[in-house]
Amino acid sequence: MSGGPNTTTQIGASRTAASLRREERRGFAIFGMSPLSHLVILGLAALIWWIARGMVNQTLTVDNAAGVTFTLSEGLRSEWVIVPPRNPPTVSIDLSGPNAEVSRFASTLTANRGVFRYTYNIKPQDVAQLEVDRSLQATLEVELSEFKEEGESLRPSEVRILPPAPGRKQSVRLEKIVRSDAIILVSERITGEVSGHSVTARVQDGFELEVSGPASRVRELSNEDGRPLLRIVSVNVSQLVATKAQVERREREVILREGFTENIDLVALDGVVIKRKGTDAPVSQVPLRFTFETPRDWAQPPGITMAPSVRLAPWMVEKGVRVEGLPAGVTVVMQVLRPLVPEFNEKNVGVVLDLSRVQFSDLKNVEAPEGGGPGVRRARLSGMDYSLDVAFEKGTYRFARSDVSERRYLPAEEIRLVWEE
Repeated sequence: MSGGPNTTTQIGASRTAASLRREERRGFAIFGMSPLSHLVILGLAALIWWIARGMVNQTLTVDNAAGVTFTLSEGLRSEWVIVPPRNPPTVSIDLSGPNAEVSRFASTLTANRGVFRYTYNIKPQDVAQLEVDRSLQATLEVELSEFKEEGESLRPSEVRILPPAPGRKQSVRLEKIVRSDAIILVSERITGEVSGHSVTARVQDGFELEVSGPASRVRELSNEDGRPLLRIVSVNVSQLVATKAQVERREREVILREGFTENIDLVALDGVVIKRKGTDAPVSQVPLRFTFETPRDWAQPPGITMAPSVRLAPWMVEKGVRVEGLPAGVTVVMQVLRPLVPEFNEKNVGVVLDLSRVQFSDLKNVEAPEGGGPGVRRARLSGMDYSLDVAFEKGTYRFARSDVSERRYLPAEEIRLVWEE
């Protein structure tokens, strides 16, 4: 009898729990939905909110997102170079469009800086009024709105890149290209010995070079007189003679007796172009004339100082031009064969300033009386060289430096030409 009441109580409790679940289902059924439907609706609502959020337009500034590039038009590349900046310049850009697309494009720009860039091609009118400083450099400023945009293919169609605001400028440093006559250093680059002979290596007569490049680079390469120094590659003359005899199948003694001319490579220089003087043809080699002599008794007598003479061009003679600014004397130093030492004097050696090839059109800034009437005219002339008139036979004298010759003995000072009209 005692088991009956306990069984009845358990059945009553079970029925109560079941009835509660039925009541919950009846509660959802009032709205005609099951619990699963509620979850689906909540998920769809979140998705719609997310999509709507991405479709809201926004404007976003992306710092340092675009590169900046200046280029020179073809007509300016022989006159100017762009001075490389220490760090590649960048600018910020403003994006407008749906939030999602703008954010994705901003991330792309940040991860690939410089893919989108502003480019400006410098034209002759841009540099016409530039002020050049003492270093032959100038600064050009350009409104960013005048630049061309590159990298548009990356931009989503929904995103707009806003035009740069007025007043946003970018600057670039430009430097003038200059041309200067060059000195070719030879003797210090010749190594090796030829038994029983002395060796002389000189640049072939009439072969002159000039260097073209940024003013600062040309200055770096120049010596005290402002002319760039060019060097040939090191040449072992003993090996050169042996190779020449083998290739040409000639006797060594014949080669030494006749001498020869060989094209020798120049040491390459970064940032400049080496050209044959008066041409636009780049040069990478120098013709050297090698001569060989049995030992000779050379002597260097004391230098002699003498007043230079002047050779005038025909138009100078016609106008009665006189030259001012010449030094009182120029000292000549050279080596001669010992028997010629007593003959080393002003009778056999003379200093000349040769103006015979100077044209009237070569003169710049001729000074004339006010109004251009009759009176004294003056013009300055620089860049000339003193030459020597030597009465001795070739081979009986020589100079200690390879860049010195009779034709170009010493750079002349600036002189003044004076005449009356």
